[in-house]
Amino acid sequence: TSQACAQELVGKNVELILLGLDLFPDYKVYEAAGIPVIGVLPILPIDYTANALFLTGGNATSQAAIAAVAKDYYDAKNVSVIHADNAGANSTAASLTAALDKAGIAWEAVKGGDNETDAGYQGLVREAASSNPDVIVSLYADAGCIGTMRGRASLGITIPVITTNICADKDVIDVVGDEAEGWMFAGLAEEKDTPERALLKKLLAPVMGISEDEVTAAGLGLGGLGYSLYMSLIDYGNLMVERGIELTGESLYDFLKNGDGLYFFGGVTPIKCGASAAYPAVCSFVFPFAEYKGDGVVGPVEGLELVDSMPYLP
Repeated sequence: TSQACAQELVGKNVELILLGLDLFPDYKVYEAAGIPVIGVLPILPIDYTANALFLTGGNATSQAAIAAVAKDYYDAKNVSVIHADNAGANSTAASLTAALDKAGIAWEAVKGGDNETDAGYQGLVREAASSNPDVIVSLYADAGCIGTMRGRASLGITIPVITTNICADKDVIDVVGDEAEGWMFAGLAEEKDTPERALLKKLLAPVMGISEDEVTAAGLGLGGLGYSLYMSLIDYGNLMVERGIELTGESLYDFLKNGDGLYFFGGVTPIKCGASAAYPAVCSFVFPFAEYKGDGVVGPVEGLELVDSMPYLP
């Protein structure tokens, strides 16, 4: 189906391919036709070395950033990893453990079901803490965020936990409250009052059917990445026009690939396509980290505003 899709698009003489959450894009067809490819999130290992550009780094870079925080912020010597036993979670865990290996951190993994009872999540946290690790990393999402947070709190465990920004979602924090004490969230930038932030609220609130005040970056999930892809490319296109560069699919791709001083939409994360020879399709390598501050507030961690994943990329 990917091949058929690629051939259809080539037949329509498009000048640029934008990827969503696409598995197995037919890069060879696009390359043969001379059509550039830009995406926002690499999913499979083949994406990292494809003839394409991705504005974020996916599992490899996000998990390497978690390893960096474990080693350089917590000075961790050993880490326990909690995750569901399914293809997606296993792939993410593999990226994390490879990064931990490169950082010289010992680890052990505790696997659970896609959906556990409260007692099940409590059991997973108890097992993860039994070896007295310096840090626990939880890769659960959604209901799993609530279950693991409550499980840790009910057991009185104080070992710090790093997880993804999914667990900082307002729906999660509203439920667990101060049970999120001691949790850190990877990839969650501080939500400042900026023109970009105001525009995001204005454009997405009516689409989501909520008020502008209710629009949060954490609540946008993967859809927020799609929005940021389009808005980033609009920024780059506007810069090209300002500099007198003809705007085409190919010129936009080249501008992104070779541009200096470019940022992911929002103006915080620098774009550095090709900075890693092992991951030539990836254009950003830094991640902000946030933590639970109390009273239902999640905020930035001083010194962890832009954590570099490159030292621990597997």
